[in-house]
Amino acid sequence: MKRKIVFNKKKREQFKKESEFVLFVATTTNYFLRPRTIYQMAADFSNEYSFEITAERINSILRKIVVNGILKAHKVPYRYGFGYKHILFSTVVYYHPDLDWNEHPEQIAGYNWMPTYIF
Repeated sequence: MKRKIVFNKKKREQFKKESEFVLFVATTTNYFLRPRTIYQMAADFSNEYSFEITAERINSILRKIVVNGILKAHKVPYRYGFGYKHILFSTVVYYHPDLDWNEHPEQIAGYNWMPTYIF
């Protein structure tokens, strides 16, 4: 029983560390001045910040950040990978709220490269 409690405590601490890291990147850096997909973030966090985090965990953290108004999300028409029952996953990009994606998507850096860069 004690082993399970220790494991849950470690897991909670890891989740808290991951949440704080993603929130730190979203609020203190200019990382989201260019729209990013979740898989781009997982690769960038690993390469640029030496912080290993799964795409699924980033997705759950970003949903909370979007609800709090720190970032915005936009579903783009490009799809990638296979999801449930061989249906392609939808692609959602996250970006800084100062960017006006809905009015002028062609003016946001990275919009034109998106179909070929999603991985």
